[in-house]
Amino acid sequence: ADDQAETVLHHFLRGSGPKGLAGIAPRTAECIWPLLGVSRGDIIAWAKEHHTTWREDASNATMAYTRNKLRHEVIPQLEQHAPGLAERLAGLAPVYQETADLVKRHTQQALHNYLLHEAGITSLDLADFNQYPYPRLLIAEWLMPFGFAFAQADELLALTASQSGARVESATHTLWKDRDRLCLEPRKASADTEESIARETHRFEHFPISCEAMPRNQWVLSTSPECGQFDLDTLRFPLTARYWREGDRIRPLGMDGSQLVSYSLSLRKVPVFMKPSVVVVEMNSQIIWVAGHRIAEQCKVTPATQTIWQMTIE
Repeated sequence: ADDQAETVLHHFLRGSGPKGLAGIAPRTAECIWPLLGVSRGDIIAWAKEHHTTWREDASNATMAYTRNKLRHEVIPQLEQHAPGLAERLAGLAPVYQETADLVKRHTQQALHNYLLHEAGITSLDLADFNQYPYPRLLIAEWLMPFGFAFAQADELLALTASQSGARVESATHTLWKDRDRLCLEPRKASADTEESIARETHRFEHFPISCEAMPRNQWVLSTSPECGQFDLDTLRFPLTARYWREGDRIRPLGMDGSQLVSYSLSLRKVPVFMKPSVVVVEMNSQIIWVAGHRIAEQCKVTPATQTIWQMTIE
């Protein structure tokens, strides 16, 4: 129970939301905490009464950790002014756990209805979002798994009223405003990053694209724009992925001539702030896929195709 109190207070000081204030769950996929409701003092008293030895982890004594400062300094001082504080903090955890479960159930249904996933970018329509009665909870539940903190809820909400192009970044993701929506994507590699893969490679390391070869009899036609399917016999490895550049051209499926990638993206009404994130895959300096948008005519699957090479935006 003392561990629970320390966890709740620690998360409170970090600005956590209901999930953090719920502290340690009594059961997770890896652990069961059978003594979560019993204080350290009661456990030690029982052990002494029954002549049972226990092991004390040496790290519990060091003040290098925030948890230990709370344990040895902060909570004892607070207890002087509010006796029973640790017990009350531990008792709040189950209440916040139920609160967190309720919030998650309510917001996940809304996010399922509001979010659009396209070409590696997730977007939230602000017209839908503005109708939701609990905007802070919704935006926090959406973004906390991507490195944003509950304490940033007001900063993230302010983005909805900002000009297009305004952005907030976490360690792993970027959230930005694009006219009537918020867009989320992984923080990308530098604009000049290029990566080549061999036929035996199953995914690019710096770009969210997985690869798979499959025989014709196991192949299912995909209509998803996030999936590109090619005749493996027409490909020459290595294949190279990079961000598109001005002047790039592709011969789109069904066309005799080539087309500027920039023009192709405009035809597909790709928002201006999404364009820098578009990835192309090329072989021998020829673009065969504008990921999520166009496949090259010269590598298309035909009735004579024996093996399909499939690339999918993760």
